[in-house]
Order: sequence, then C-alpha cells, then structure tokens
Amino acid sequence: MPTTATGFILLQTGEDGGTIAAADSSGNPLETGASVGHGADVTFTAEPESGYMVESWTVDGEVYTWPGTDEPYRESTLTLENISADRTVTVSFERAAQT
Repeated sequence: MPTTATGFILLQTGEDGGTIAAADSSGNPLETGASVGHGADVTFTAEPESGYMVESWTVDGEVYTWPGTDEPYRESTLTLENISADRTVTVSFERAAQT
C-alpha cells in the first residue's frame, strides 16, 4: 500500500542579508507552508543580498554540516531528499569579507 503522508515545508531566514526560496524536483516554486508528497526532494536556494554570503543552514533546529564533518554547510543551495515529515529550513547570512 503506498504511503500518502506529506511533509510541510517552513522557510525562514536569519535577521538580515538575503532570502530563501524552495522548489520541488521539477523546479516548481514552493512557498512556506507548502506540502510535498512523501519521498519528495526539495531544493532550497539562498539568495544573499549584495555584500553578504551564506553563514549557515539549519534544518529542524540543527546546524547542517558537510557530511562526516562538523563544518557548517555554506553553499547557496541545499537539497533535502526523500522528505517524509515536516521540515523547517533556515538560512543565516553574514557580511562577506571585503578584499
């Protein structure tokens, strides 16, 4: 029997410095509170304002790190695969170093 449960996506940003967007595996945009089918993949995209960069991602209250390390993941996109429950994704921005 197929599973019909869905997950709800909650998008948040830190205080200042940019925005966050989400899309399903077909590239369709998802708004905060959107439901996705059980097993769906969702890609989150951080969009820093000029002079800012990604400081860290938080997934369900935990800092998201590079696999096998304690280093915060700082890339501009993050894909969560096989979603089977509600997920809260937050991105924080920091000022980029001036060169």
